[in-house]
Amino acid sequence: MSTGVPQTDTAPNTILSEPPSAFAEKLGTNYVPSDPEIADIRRLVHSESVWAQNMARMDEEIQEMQLALDQLKAKRDALKETFDAHRALISPLRLTPDDILREIFVACLPTLHNALMDTNQAPLIFGRICRRWRVVAHSTPMLWSSVYVPLTTSADISISSISAALKHWLERSGSCSLDISLYALKPHHSSVIDTGSTLPILLDAASRLRRLSLAGDLEAFQPLLLLGAKSLPLLNSLHLYNGGLDDHRVLEHGMKIIGIPSLRSVSLSINVNALSLPLQWSHLRTIDLWHEGDPSADCFLGCNEWLEILRRCPNLQRCEVYISESLPNDFTFSPDTAPITLPSLEILKMFGDFRLANWAPRLSMPNLLYLRLGFLKSQFRRVDIPPTSSHMVASIDCTLLSRSGLYALLSSFPTLSHLELLAYYSGDQGYTVDDALLAELCPPHNVCQMLTHLVIHPPTKISHASVSDFIRARIHSHPPLQQVEAHFLAQKVDIAPDIQSFVDNGLRLKFEYLPVRSTWPFNPSAGIHAQDDFM
Repeated sequence: MSTGVPQTDTAPNTILSEPPSAFAEKLGTNYVPSDPEIADIRRLVHSESVWAQNMARMDEEIQEMQLALDQLKAKRDALKETFDAHRALISPLRLTPDDILREIFVACLPTLHNALMDTNQAPLIFGRICRRWRVVAHSTPMLWSSVYVPLTTSADISISSISAALKHWLERSGSCSLDISLYALKPHHSSVIDTGSTLPILLDAASRLRRLSLAGDLEAFQPLLLLGAKSLPLLNSLHLYNGGLDDHRVLEHGMKIIGIPSLRSVSLSINVNALSLPLQWSHLRTIDLWHEGDPSADCFLGCNEWLEILRRCPNLQRCEVYISESLPNDFTFSPDTAPITLPSLEILKMFGDFRLANWAPRLSMPNLLYLRLGFLKSQFRRVDIPPTSSHMVASIDCTLLSRSGLYALLSSFPTLSHLELLAYYSGDQGYTVDDALLAELCPPHNVCQMLTHLVIHPPTKISHASVSDFIRARIHSHPPLQQVEAHFLAQKVDIAPDIQSFVDNGLRLKFEYLPVRSTWPFNPSAGIHAQDDFM
């Protein structure tokens, strides 16, 4: 019975015998043939030889088999296409109700930024799948309640096209409150940013703005910056980023928007002294201040300015600042400084070139969950905040604190459970993270009694023995130690048997070693680029 599958004879019709070779034992070696032997070899591999005839015949058979294989693949692809078409008729998504489909669409929206005007991403991509998806997506206002709008010229799209797309986008958002991000920079060939009809479209929707982010040349957004509380009744989050551009006229005199009482979250990266702005400080829940300009400029943020901001924001829940401290020594509270209490503060991140000494005793943050002190954001690893408010995470660059300041800081947070210490070398005080610090973290001292996770990096001169003693002292505490990661400037040492038994019982342990070299290794190319080319 025929199966419809092409029949092929896989056995060769004619296989010529392989000619004998006098050089069989020499094949695969470094043997060098003589001139007569070279002539024999050339005759043996000549195109008229039996080998050449065999290979030509095999090539023909391969072509015949490939043709049969291609025919089988074509039949299989046709069968699969029919099979997939039938299976699509009973696809779960085809049977999904519209309201469930809307929930799926909303869950596909980006979470780290506003939705992009990109046909390959949500929500625009839903309109490219089928007519039903397009109808459902266009009739779901929540999908269109956020948008990122880059007002930049390009060869393939104009500002007027962007404005037209934005108009349709906002029409689909219905009466939803809006989260909008705008980005604009002056092109190299012009001193004016072409905003087209974009700003009038946004001004018409101003009463629905909830979160607004403006980045680039802020002068292009001045009509928005001049709006007040009456025009922006829902606005609770404002982000301004001028990209290091110097435009004091706009920033100091054209920002009525920043004084709106409804603002609860403010993120500013602008060349203006934050304390001079008419912010309703007591209303703020989140504040992000970032400035990396000249520390001698009026707009820099020092420790005193940072403390004054905290004093003005008693309801703060999250604070991230970049501090450019110009003081030559560690910043120290004066004895008559009034304590600052922040009962709602949960997240505090401080970056920059500053030194703190006795700041902890003058700051009360009883509900702090996450603390990060460092010179750069990129220094740290990603540390997730534990899901319970009874535990706290801290990531600390120890060069920003004196030794006594670090002890005082750790002692002031009894619920600290996850601790990351950056143990860089400090010229005036060596390594702040040393054996003495680890001893403070062990009983009977009362520092970090809830500590369950400890990470120390990069390599530092803590001893392997002190880390082992720390593990032995804390492994049976309550709560028990769960993770230790340490990086050593030392030769690798075998883990003690009792420490290994803790690992076998669930302790996550990671030791990394960077051997200390007594001499520089030989470099055969040292100084080669400094030599004159005399050849």
